[in-house]
Amino acid sequence: MVGLEGWRVITDKFNEKFPVAHFSKKQEQEKEKELKTNYKALRDAKRDSGNGWNESLCMILTEPRVWEKLIANHPKVAKFRKKPFPLFYQLEALYEGEEEGGSGRKRKQSHIGSALEGYVEYKKSQTNKTLQAFEERKRSEKEFSVEKCVDQVVSMVELTDK
Repeated sequence: MVGLEGWRVITDKFNEKFPVAHFSKKQEQEKEKELKTNYKALRDAKRDSGNGWNESLCMILTEPRVWEKLIANHPKVAKFRKKPFPLFYQLEALYEGEEEGGSGRKRKQSHIGSALEGYVEYKKSQTNKTLQAFEERKRSEKEFSVEKCVDQVVSMVELTDK
């Protein structure tokens, strides 16, 4: 567990790195809690036999009937049925030492900050990809707009009104 001072330092560093975002300590704590819950759900599901864990995608790839059983045993893993969890190994490094051999010791703020920073970078990357896709779609829509098509048809001399 990170102390009050640790969370203040983490929040300050995030706000230095992303000055427009204005992160609060509570936001940082809630995101860390969410990431930890997601990590534990996938970790536990991954440990069950018969689940196909894909190391490079950081996701479970298995048959639908196995997914049904998996979701019944681990309901929180349902949201990862068709999407990866790219922070799995970073969070494994962070949390496994805490739970198995940590004997309640406090996590280093730099480890939590690193995991949260990884999440923010991932979301930033996803947002950029989404924006690029929107721009491409917009360009495509302009290229094949009704107005342009009508202009093309009108300019074709071999077409008649008949």
